[in-house]
Amino acid sequence: MRIVFITTLFVLHFVAGYAQLITRTDRLDDMERMLKVQKKLAAAREFQLFGVYQQLMTADEKQALDFLYAYMPLSDLADYDGAFFLKNAKYSLKAKSEMPWGKTVPEDEFLHFVLPVRVNNEN
Repeated sequence: MRIVFITTLFVLHFVAGYAQLITRTDRLDDMERMLKVQKKLAAAREFQLFGVYQQLMTADEKQALDFLYAYMPLSDLADYDGAFFLKNAKYSLKAKSEMPWGKTVPEDEFLHFVLPVRVNNEN
């Protein structure tokens, strides 16, 4: 009985976390479509970029990473590895959860202005 309870809590944690970061279904659909495109374009670096998905991560971390990969410039796919992007996603989510303003940042602003690793031509 205890194993069932713990498993249920574990599943609920990840399902609840998944719905928190990105709530718009149209965004999720577009993100999934774009992620497939990016994976094809970066097929030569599949392990370096997407091997990071084999690590244990929260649902929010996975969504943040999916969002970064789906919309990042191609140069980032060529220059950095998955560990770098996951680390940035974790720090963005940490800021969202620990900073006083974090819970008030709307989804669009978080995804486009807090989560991104860089802006335009910054290194």
